[in-house]
Amino acid sequence: MPGLHEILFRIAAEFHQKEKRVDTHMFISVLAYHILHIIEYRFRMSGDHRKWSTIRDILSTHRRVTIAFRMKDKEGKITQKFIRTCTVPEVEHKKIYHLFGLSGKTARISSLVKYCSDHRNT
Repeated sequence: MPGLHEILFRIAAEFHQKEKRVDTHMFISVLAYHILHIIEYRFRMSGDHRKWSTIRDILSTHRRVTIAFRMKDKEGKITQKFIRTCTVPEVEHKKIYHLFGLSGKTARISSLVKYCSDHRNT
């Protein structure tokens, strides 16, 4: 399997035809590579020698979800409400978050987004 830098260079060459776009893509790619290196370095310094793909797969099961529902108020006005929240982090998630000084907890965000006079219009 090709390395990350090989993939990034191929993408840059194939999809960007203007020099400024290539430069921007390369800057973001190099920045991402350095961030990835710092993450892997932190893991190695803590004695964890797993690959980034393994860490990514573990963290992919901790999800941010949106719950959408409609409510009718006293006047009969229908409101669509969205609640953003996270699943409960597992033990492995917490270990990874702790390594970076993160709690893994996120606040539940609730917001009224849409007012509908008739539920069939949405």
